[in-house]
Amino acid sequence: MTQRRAGLISDQKSTNNRRPMTPLEAAEFLGLDPKTITRWARQGYLPGYPMGEGKRKFWRFIEGELVAWLADRRKEPGIA
Repeated sequence: MTQRRAGLISDQKSTNNRRPMTPLEAAEFLGLDPKTITRWARQGYLPGYPMGEGKRKFWRFIEGELVAWLADRRKEPGIA
């Protein structure tokens, strides 16, 4: 693989890691219900970003942060 092509692939991976996801996409990615995703984000348990003001916010999630969150959960004792 050429150095230029390797650079393009790593740029793509980092771009995908920063891709904003809707609660539905995040739920599919994590294998959870979208309502659970939103509730956990509101509670601060899951990393997420509220968009807008008021009670009904639009939430967005970053794929790389969800991967890191999953890795942290696996390190905790008592979690399979």
